[in-house]
Amino acid sequence: MTGRATRQGFAQLFQDEERFWIAAAFLLGALALMKGLRAPNLWAATQAQISYQFGFAKRGLFGEWFARPLHLEIYRRFAVFSSIALAGLMTSLAWFVRWTGMVARISPIGIAVFASSYAVTYLGNMNGYFDIILVALTIAVISVRRPLLRYALALPAIAFGLLMHELFLLVFFPAMLVPFLLDAARESNARRARWMAVANNSLILAAVGITCAIALHPSLNTQQVLAERLAIAQRADFPLRGDFFDVLTRSTVDNVRIMIAYAHVQAWWIDLISSAVAVAPAIAFFLWLTRRILGDVGIPQIKQIYPTLVLASLAPLSMNLLGWDVGRWFALAQLTTFLVFGAVCLYTHGQRLSLSPAVQRMAIAIVVLNLVSGEALLDGVSIRAYPYLSSFRHPF
Repeated sequence: MTGRATRQGFAQLFQDEERFWIAAAFLLGALALMKGLRAPNLWAATQAQISYQFGFAKRGLFGEWFARPLHLEIYRRFAVFSSIALAGLMTSLAWFVRWTGMVARISPIGIAVFASSYAVTYLGNMNGYFDIILVALTIAVISVRRPLLRYALALPAIAFGLLMHELFLLVFFPAMLVPFLLDAARESNARRARWMAVANNSLILAAVGITCAIALHPSLNTQQVLAERLAIAQRADFPLRGDFFDVLTRSTVDNVRIMIAYAHVQAWWIDLISSAVAVAPAIAFFLWLTRRILGDVGIPQIKQIYPTLVLASLAPLSMNLLGWDVGRWFALAQLTTFLVFGAVCLYTHGQRLSLSPAVQRMAIAIVVLNLVSGEALLDGVSIRAYPYLSSFRHPF
């Protein structure tokens, strides 16, 4: 009897389009994650050890609050901590889909497009990087429906995010700001609208001010960096990435100069183009869905902010002016486009979008492209091929 019920349930899964695409989203997400998943690299492990032991250092908050108290200088312990954080992020993304009501607004085939995406693959590849925690932080703030509570949480979240990594300003802060913009756009009370404008501007000023204090000048001098490096080397059980410590002595202007030099490197342009091609279909798909949803909302001010939402979605691409992890910036742009779409679903009301057969076929084509994408991963690694067991043939 149990076997018959199982067969019937399995058959219904493929007969019911809604249930099929929900199940497919979980399967595709697992496939996309596993093909890029790896243990934290030495850059991430080294970066995690920076603290305020020898003075204020950018990116030192994680080391001060987590790495030193939890003794994450032991690589195996850091790898476990990072993997738990990544698992927590993937869980929060699944929760975010449910909380924002995406499935009530579009066919689950749209969720499958993101689940299979280059962004999910790259999250697995970034295991150990601070981006994982910053994405979860952004999701947490976006998901708070009450404006006052969200504002109260956003201020410390901005400070925490920027002290974790200064890229927070350009990559994640614009997406975090979207719910505030949507609230202001749909507010009919003039007094409350003015208050919201002041609140939004105060968040922007706080974010820019903290970033300027952190990033415009090197945080440690050469002697302090050397002392930090020696102290970490004495307690860490893994070889340090020596080139990471150069980051601590660079200013934003130094990074811009380096990127100007990269603009003359052919390999950088190849990575740029390949990454753009990999993420463009899914980004275009979710920007189109966002525009469709805004078109169904009967508030003119909401429709007028679509260009701002596009800028917030694509904000991570601005990091190409400051950093050379090309694939990383494009993958994060794909991710923030999805987060902005989720915010629009959460903070607007409307009927479910009807996706034509042509759009659904296009979504399936994007899923296929997503699953074969994997250029410009960190450290030049290649995607792992399904069923991901080849590394066990020669473990040593």
